[in-house]
Amino acid sequence: HLTVFDNLNIIANDEIKTKQLLARFNILHLSDKKPSVLSGGEMQRVSIARSLINVPDLLLLDEPFSNVDAITKQDLERDIKKVLKDLNVPTIIVTHNKNDAFFMSDRAIIMKDGKIEQINNLNSLYEYPETRFVAGLLGEFNIIRQGKDEILIRPEWISIYADTAGFTVVSCMYYGMYNRVLVSDGNIMNTLIVYDYTKNFKIGDKVNIKVKKTHLLRKI
Repeated sequence: HLTVFDNLNIIANDEIKTKQLLARFNILHLSDKKPSVLSGGEMQRVSIARSLINVPDLLLLDEPFSNVDAITKQDLERDIKKVLKDLNVPTIIVTHNKNDAFFMSDRAIIMKDGKIEQINNLNSLYEYPETRFVAGLLGEFNIIRQGKDEILIRPEWISIYADTAGFTVVSCMYYGMYNRVLVSDGNIMNTLIVYDYTKNFKIGDKVNIKVKKTHLLRKI
């Protein structure tokens, strides 16, 4: 039954402070609106602004971007991240969306079945995962076995080129920024995912690969 402005000011009890925070979240124009007429993204902005009105010691956000469309989410994430940095509020964000985690976090905790799998910044977690679970949660990967070792190779760590011997293209799908190519040496266990950014290969083409980088998974 309260307007956006009143929802914040009932906590702040300071009209200037309330207007400043509404402006930070780019929702000052919604001040006289009631919740029933707000979009999902607008509701999220008001809700988070309300939780920040008295600058808490710690903020917990549980899947904060799950109910907004992709375009709205981009603006929402950018604005929220800037406000949290400006106010210097430590924040824990719970999410199953890896893109949200990559954009929002300085440091991430990967959990499985209630237990911590690995802690680090997302760049390190992506490039140096310790387990298959962590590797798979953050993106596609290939596993090559060498004796008892498991070697991880991300698809973009492989370059592909036309050749008369080696591998055969068994699948090629266009993803806008790259082609997702599956290549095989004839053994189903040796099928690799490759991201190709420059060439257009067709099913049946003969190719070879060059591995630019590898990572040894932790032994469990």
